[in-house]
Amino acid sequence: MSPPPITQSSNHPTTPLFDESFLRKLDRLAILSRRALAGQLQGERRSPKRGQSVEFADFRPYAPGDDFRRIDWNAYARLERFFIKLFVEEEDLTVHLLLDASRSMDWGEPNKLQYAVRVAGALGYIALAGLDRVTVTALGTTDAQLSPRRGKQQAWTLFNFLQRVNAVGAVDLAAALRTYAASARRPGPLLLLS
Repeated sequence: MSPPPITQSSNHPTTPLFDESFLRKLDRLAILSRRALAGQLQGERRSPKRGQSVEFADFRPYAPGDDFRRIDWNAYARLERFFIKLFVEEEDLTVHLLLDASRSMDWGEPNKLQYAVRVAGALGYIALAGLDRVTVTALGTTDAQLSPRRGKQQAWTLFNFLQRVNAVGAVDLAAALRTYAASARRPGPLLLLS
């Protein structure tokens, strides 16, 4: 049984923000990265490192200390030299979502913040469903942050966090981006929603 749809409670309590049909559409999407980045945990994304998986990547000559289980005995039979099989390592990616929560986002009907929250929720859900990490920071008078989450079961935590974001105060986006980039510990795409 899936949790009930999450709605925007403060401004429009009857407008659904995330419903089942919306999430089913998102399940068919994936966030693509142009470069292979090293992650921390196994995921569904190609890594620059070599490791263990089912997808073969390359051979390299045997070196003392290598695991004997990775020797390609067929290559040894043909070439009479030991070679180690290398496989593609698949790791997670950290997707950084920065949400402008300044007073300027409280404009229009529905306001810009509601659109930004919906986009952040969609992007976060897609990343979580792809076994990537998601971290969300609401840039406002106080920078509220959702620590990195991983796995589709964390989507409701993400949605609840986004539901509580309010448009208050002023934000110097350039300074906020510099500060965030200097403190971000994991590489990955950063998306600013403003």
